[in-house]
Amino acid sequence: MPGTPVDPPGPDRGIAFGDSPPKLAGRIRQGRNAMARISYVAPDEIEDPELREWLEAAIEKGRPGPENQSIRAHQPDVMRAFTITRKLLFDKQKEVGFVEHDLKELVRTYIAYSLNCDY
Repeated sequence: MPGTPVDPPGPDRGIAFGDSPPKLAGRIRQGRNAMARISYVAPDEIEDPELREWLEAAIEKGRPGPENQSIRAHQPDVMRAFTITRKLLFDKQKEVGFVEHDLKELVRTYIAYSLNCDY
């Protein structure tokens, strides 16, 4: 199966399916890793040529984040929606819906602030 995790969730690795909130809270309090382990999908694991091309372009150019695109590839509809929306908003070559840099930076800052991120 494409994107199978290398390290399956275990007592000290990731969140296992079926973890109840009290069990998960206990693991967090004990300082155990509560981060989900999501595998990356390699380009050669993607059957859809358009999605594979988008991931290869992300790897080559470094944007959008290749790691994020690789994770989105688990759900082709999500990857497609993100990539098409991103192109419409940020692709300077087409000038369709292009968002100016200052506005993008303001949006990034607002999102980081609203999530209490130290961006």
